[in-house]
Amino acid sequence: MAAKYYQKESGVPLIVKLNGKTSFQGEEPLSLQLCTVEKAAELGAVGVGYTIYVGSENEERMMVEFSKIEDEAHARGMIVIAWMYPRGRKVAGREADRDVVAYGARIGMELNADFVKVPYTGDVESFEWVV
Repeated sequence: MAAKYYQKESGVPLIVKLNGKTSFQGEEPLSLQLCTVEKAAELGAVGVGYTIYVGSENEERMMVEFSKIEDEAHARGMIVIAWMYPRGRKVAGREADRDVVAYGARIGMELNADFVKVPYTGDVESFEWVV
């Protein structure tokens, strides 16, 4: 979409999300890389984003892919955003639990993301604890 609709002259910084999935892919969430850091840079992006499903059986695979993206993006001077969403059987019913959300935030930080996006836990007190 960015290749077709992004207008550099607008002055709005572009962040390109590099992975994705469909709603039909199976029980355990897996979001794999669909765009490269190189392509994002060619489009004029200042940064890239990537989702990791914390608690999914595929978590490790996404973490490995993210770490390669993080290295390349930072080498190019781009910012890196990690979307850390609790999903999958291991966290079913606990997607907004403060300990689970905090664990995702910690993983994102340890993977060297510049920004980490996590779901809201449902109340200010527990979310402050996460942060």
